[in-house]
Amino acid sequence: MNTITRTLAGALALTALGLPTLALADDAAKLARGNMDTTVSAMDTNHDGMITREEFLKYQAEQFDKMKKTKDGMVMKDDMLIYLRAPGS
Repeated sequence: MNTITRTLAGALALTALGLPTLALADDAAKLARGNMDTTVSAMDTNHDGMITREEFLKYQAEQFDKMKKTKDGMVMKDDMLIYLRAPGS
């Protein structure tokens, strides 16, 4: 095998190995966009395609109410991170 053939074969092999990674990254981006679309839709309570300050704050208050809290009503940083990483939060 000459140098050009080996170089092309190596480049093709590396490209083939990288394609699954790119596909996974694309799937993750689609998932993130899907979650964002769901969240935005949940905030838009009157379904006018816009989010008012009141809609935004109401949604955030509802999310806060779902989180684990201390006896003083505070959310610990670690609990906040767990909540935010959970599917559907």
